[in-house]
Amino acid sequence: MPRNFIRSVRLAVWFVMPFVFTSFVSPFEEGNDRALVEGRYHLTTSDSKSKLLEGAVSFSTAIEISAKGKPFSVIRLDLENNENKKAHSMGFLISKQNWSKELRRGNYKVPVKIKGLIKDFEGVFGFADIKEIGELPFFAENGNINISYVGPELLIGSLEIELKNSEGKLLNINGEFTATRK
Repeated sequence: MPRNFIRSVRLAVWFVMPFVFTSFVSPFEEGNDRALVEGRYHLTTSDSKSKLLEGAVSFSTAIEISAKGKPFSVIRLDLENNENKKAHSMGFLISKQNWSKELRRGNYKVPVKIKGLIKDFEGVFGFADIKEIGELPFFAENGNINISYVGPELLIGSLEIELKNSEGKLLNINGEFTATRK
């Protein structure tokens, strides 16, 4: 009887092991690992002339303490392209109040209005400086950033943000990014 039991266990292990080794789920799309690791973004604008914005993206994280002693977890995204004809830069701060750990996966919204200093807010603050569209910078008015994967050196997500400049011109930006840690 013990001999048959050992054979059964051995046979079961041989059948189960291939499933264990082949069932690893990766955040990377097959065949696209290199582009993801490099830290790239692909965004489109929906102004009068739709544009494709591409470039390098990096992120950093921090835990900050407000003047009132409340912890804020912050992710900073820096997106830029330094090509002469398509030069642009964008930045986004994602902040969550009373959170003393790094931010996790989730959907983060642009707040209706940021009260006080930019250091003490919860949600998304963003800006875009796109030479092709004009000299004035745009600031986030509405929308959200969705973080789908957070790893030690990689952050994957998407964004759909409505920005506005001081003249009232609106700019909608949406797309995906894969940021590498600074």
